[in-house]
Amino acid sequence: MTNAWELIRSGQYEAAAEEYGRLVREQGGRFNLANLGVAHLLMGNFPAALDDFQRIIAESDPRYLSTSEYVSAGIALWNLDRPEEAIASWRAGLAAPYTDAAGGVEIPALLLYGGWRSGSPAVEKEGVKLLEKLWAGHLRRQKRRQERARPTHSDLVHPGLVAWPGAIVPFLLGEIDQAGLQRAVEQAGNDTLRERWQCAAHFHLAVGAGRMNDPASFREGMRRCAASRGELESEFYLARWEVERGFPQPAFETA
Repeated sequence: MTNAWELIRSGQYEAAAEEYGRLVREQGGRFNLANLGVAHLLMGNFPAALDDFQRIIAESDPRYLSTSEYVSAGIALWNLDRPEEAIASWRAGLAAPYTDAAGGVEIPALLLYGGWRSGSPAVEKEGVKLLEKLWAGHLRRQKRRQERARPTHSDLVHPGLVAWPGAIVPFLLGEIDQAGLQRAVEQAGNDTLRERWQCAAHFHLAVGAGRMNDPASFREGMRRCAASRGELESEFYLARWEVERGFPQPAFETA
């Protein structure tokens, strides 16, 4: 039997959805349901993807939820032209007990993007403030490490912004430049990780350019992100939305 994820990697999204649908029916499990949602996102079947991710949220023990389900549900809502609900889903994910390896970078960065692109300065500012809080915490931990002779258990268990996608925080806050973000990508341990990290980096480079009124660099960064192999990165699906919609201005029609 063909591995279901290999069907996704080879672009056979409908076949992947059928296979993951079978696995959900026969075995259940969040993993299968989440990958079914990914297949639906890649097919452009956003109502089905939204159902998949919201089902995970509704049926899972809240103690074991991660930010990824809320992020993915928000992506489906964004693609359904429901930006306020997408932002609400991302915001709800801030309370999830499990997050990315850097300790919660993804959602603040998405709130910054979502607020900026939807014309909601308050949401954009909310994202910036959350990123600033992460950066301040990182600087405090860094200072404490410098004052100690050797790292503590907490330093090892909670690496903070040392882990990817932590470098996105100082980049979006203007603390490092494009070259600094790229150096972080090059530190990926293998080609697959580097491919994923590069996808996310292209997206946030584009966001940074767009917020600085550089539309050409914004569009180029989004194109690069959308053209990458980033099926496991939330930014990939938002970049695809930008490219497929032709970088709409404004991002959403107002009533």
